[in-house]
Amino acid sequence: MMLTIGKQKKPGFTLVIRWDDLPTLTRWVPSFQKQIDNARVEIAGS
Repeated sequence: MMLTIGKQKKPGFTLVIRWDDLPTLTRWVPSFQKQIDNARVEIAGS
C-alpha cells in the first residue's frame, strides 16, 4: 500500500513504517507536510 503525501510533483523520499506506527504517523504528518512538499510513505507489512 502506497500513500502519496502532497500535491506537487517534486523529488521526495520514502519512509518505511509499520502498521503499529500509523497512530503516530497521523499526528506527525500534518506538521511534516508544512515542511516537505511531497513525500512517499511506504507501509511495510509486519
